[in-house]
Amino acid sequence: MSLRQKQILDLVIIGFGLLLVLLWPEGPGLAVGLLVLVIGLILNVVWIRCPKCGTWLGKAPGDYCHICGAKLNWKEKKRDL
Repeated sequence: MSLRQKQILDLVIIGFGLLLVLLWPEGPGLAVGLLVLVIGLILNVVWIRCPKCGTWLGKAPGDYCHICGAKLNWKEKKRDL
């Protein structure tokens, strides 16, 4: 999965959690919505990382890693061994 695909999936998960919290703010809706939001935030920290140095790219990632300066290819899919 490419960085862009991970970012889009993460935003969908966070958006779904936010939608649950806003549309069903009582009882289990709030709990499930908050849980989905937390899962989305954790996935962001785990997935959105520099492929070279492994640093989290932050809330507003760009074309280059802010730590090592590596060029980020957002469309390149990571090969699993």
